[in-house]
Amino acid sequence: MRHWIFFIAAMISVIPFTGVVAQNDSVRGVVTDRAREYVQGSGEADSIPPVVYDRVTEPPIFYGGNYALERFVLENVKYPAEAWNDTIYTKKDIRYYDCVIRKDGRIVFPRPLNMHPALADEIARVFAMLPSCKPAKRGDEYVDVTYNIEFSLKDDYFRVPHSALPSIKKAISAARDVKVKYSYGISKMEAEDIASRILAVHDEGWNEIHSTLAGARLLATLGRYDEAIALLERGRKRYHWLGFDKYGRVAKLYEDMYYKPHTDLDAIVTLAAIYDMAGMSDRARDAYGEAIEMTESFMEQGIKAEDNLQRRMNRQYDLMHEKANRVMSKKSAAIRINDSDRRDIGDERHLGEVNSEIDDRVAEGKISDARVTQINSQINKINSSDLSNRKSLNDCVRLSKLCAMLIGLRDGTDAEKEYVSSMSDANVSGKRMAGRIASWSKNTVFPVCDRDELLRCIVFYAPLNETGVKDAAAKAESKSFYEHLSQLEKAYPLTWMRK
Repeated sequence: MRHWIFFIAAMISVIPFTGVVAQNDSVRGVVTDRAREYVQGSGEADSIPPVVYDRVTEPPIFYGGNYALERFVLENVKYPAEAWNDTIYTKKDIRYYDCVIRKDGRIVFPRPLNMHPALADEIARVFAMLPSCKPAKRGDEYVDVTYNIEFSLKDDYFRVPHSALPSIKKAISAARDVKVKYSYGISKMEAEDIASRILAVHDEGWNEIHSTLAGARLLATLGRYDEAIALLERGRKRYHWLGFDKYGRVAKLYEDMYYKPHTDLDAIVTLAAIYDMAGMSDRARDAYGEAIEMTESFMEQGIKAEDNLQRRMNRQYDLMHEKANRVMSKKSAAIRINDSDRRDIGDERHLGEVNSEIDDRVAEGKISDARVTQINSQINKINSSDLSNRKSLNDCVRLSKLCAMLIGLRDGTDAEKEYVSSMSDANVSGKRMAGRIASWSKNTVFPVCDRDELLRCIVFYAPLNETGVKDAAAKAESKSFYEHLSQLEKAYPLTWMRK
């Protein structure tokens, strides 16, 4: 799980650190003479002088403060969907990127070469609209200076651009119109209405997993399998990578995260079932296999959410800030750093880099301060991850039952029975897990129901009422569907997967 540790460290490492640097520069009475060169015509420069400083004696001031700057940008940037869904350009945000504040007070956004041109143009357009700010000074002279952007264009929860939130909320609102139960089935008109509202957001280039799942299920109910598949394939891919790294390992899970493992599993199981209903047997088999691997990963690594991520990051930030201030402001037998060391530490622009310089001095034996040692220990504890704390017997039992269902769909009933038998062996799954699975299997007859009925119960909210007429036939069909669903839910934890 070190990849998530690196993520937190990376997030903190680029937080601008000004307290110690400003104090240190004031004490020394010098300015770091370091400048960045922008090459005209390279794609990164836009009305930017050739030389721009990143160290000054008086920083620039945006009238209204950083909050006013952030609010102006977020209210005016209309994030292009083509840039968001593009897979070639890697830079999707501006947080921790340096813009340029010219000596005339104008703010300019240098277009990154790894950012989609449509997004770069939109950000540059908004920055050009910004009112002039008080420029920076180097000594008595106004100079062009870099300015690190601390806010993100993305919403912290949904992880989509702020400008897309109104559309996302429309899709969520549409999905909430799906009823818990339909006594006469869901009418074709209602299914088409809700699905069309969700599709409209999808066609704009945005999606949210719960509304995406709702739209895909309704489209499949209507027999529009290709549209259901296209909607769910794109929506779940982005969602999945919020919880997994490129090596297929489950990331750290927190209570306040948008990503939920059971929702990710619901998406791939639903997609596999829609493939199956559409007669795409090869794609269904592959999707069932992916879902089986996911359940096994969840059982192995655990899916119990940990404490709030933001609280952990805030605590780590506070500790790193305390360590930096302690080292830079205190001279003692336990902090034996010379002026050169202090300059090296003070010249770093971000808190993580300052702490790295301090840790180098600790390793060299120049810092043996007890509080610094204690802070490092506390930071390591925050970043450490004990996977056993994420495992829950109840979760493992539920996941094992779902895995059995998926194996049955992919490989047949005999393979499902064989899997259940193996998981009932204490030498394979452990005494407690084996006992729970064995008890479940004794009270379950395999197959639990007809394959087509199982697929319908996985995908549909209710049977489709083509005419919308609330007659006895529609009522009987709906009653039969919910009876099968109830029977299935006694065997497989479908409700838990969809909670």
